Amino acid sequence: MTRIAIEATGCDKGFPAVLEGTRIAMREDPGLEPVLVAGKNKLPEKYRNLKKIETNYTNREICLELTENTFNPEVEEFQKNTSIQRAIEMHSSREVEAVVVPGGTKPAVIYSVRLLRKLPGVERPALAVPFLFDNVLVDAGVNEDCTSKYLLQFAVMGQVFSKHYLKVESPLIGLLSNGTESPKGNDLVKASRPLIERLGEKEYNISSRYFEPYDMKDRAGGKVFVVDGFTGNEVLKTGETFSELGAELLKEEIAKELWLNRVLIKLLLRKPYGRLKEKIDYQNYAAFPLLGINGKVMIAHGRSDERAIGNAIIATGKYLKRDINTFLARAIEDTYDLVA
Repeated sequence: MTRIAIEATGCDKGFPAVLEGTRIAMREDPGLEPVLVAGKNKLPEKYRNLKKIETNYTNREICLELTENTFNPEVEEFQKNTSIQRAIEMHSSREVEAVVVPGGTKPAVIYSVRLLRKLPGVERPALAVPFLFDNVLVDAGVNEDCTSKYLLQFAVMGQVFSKHYLKVESPLIGLLSNGTESPKGNDLVKASRPLIERLGEKEYNISSRYFEPYDMKDRAGGKVFVVDGFTGNEVLKTGETFSELGAELLKEEIAKELWLNRVLIKLLLRKPYGRLKEKIDYQNYAAFPLLGINGKVMIAHGRSDERAIGNAIIATGKYLKRDINTFLARAIEDTYDLVA
């Protein structure tokens, strides 16, 4: 059995959605043994004596009072007896094999760095997000302020994730910028380019130009988009927003048709629309690994519903089978001379 701790009271939809998502995951993969870690201050009374699902209680849910200063997990205030703390402590003591955190990325990073530590040589952990055509975006929200050294390691992390999790034979690495030409980009992008190109010395597949958002629709796929966490998070959320908006606008336009036309359109579009939704719905890309941590911590959307929670737990079980950290530790060691 694969034991996975799920922080259960910090997401937007609350404990009931996490509970139902857990049940979905257990039905689809009987080899999973989820453990729900819940803060009593956000847990309805009727859920305090569950059967068939293990629950671990703390005094509070995530509830980490973060400072407004530049993110530094080494110096952030450390709050005690919270659900996220307990979940990661369980992983640190090997009571569980992984942790799923629906929302609360920053607290998850802070507790992970404190309790699990970073892999040797890693400057900062980063969030890797897979999307259409086996592309990867990294960092997607952990490090708002970055240096060129961070971006170089994000490129290494993305390459390892793409190659050993998505099974892309030779991922193409590139910096995300506002155009493909060399004069484009902010100071960070321009300063990072020579360092990223040095990965070519280690036989990494490096793009000869910058990537731009349009490259994300290239069906060839297999790209690693390297970016600072602020920009990456905005790209991610903008993409999700427009995919949802497109579906809503389509429904509104169909509703304007005559009754018979509406019926015919829905019948004709039902299967193609279902396949399209499967490809672009963020709920199907439900959990993202926090790379660079000496452990397995997966970040899910804070607004995840029960289906997304279920997918996140299932995805975590699959992620555990890849042993990404072993490959990542070797890659960081092999490239650390480039940032020393």
